Amino acid sequence: MAYGAGYYWTNISMAPSFSAALPFGLTAQEQNAWCYYGEELKQQIKLTIQLV
Repeated sequence: MAYGAGYYWTNISMAPSFSAALPFGLTAQEQNAWCYYGEELKQQIKLTIQLV
């Protein structure tokens, strides 16, 4: 999953597809805030570990 989008992995699990699309209309700083302070990154790491 390192270099692919989450929706490519829907045949294994539907979980990565939910966060495959970042919220649209955000600036780069807002996307970083969404990933890091909204704890989206932690959730993605947990899902990736479960799939591997």
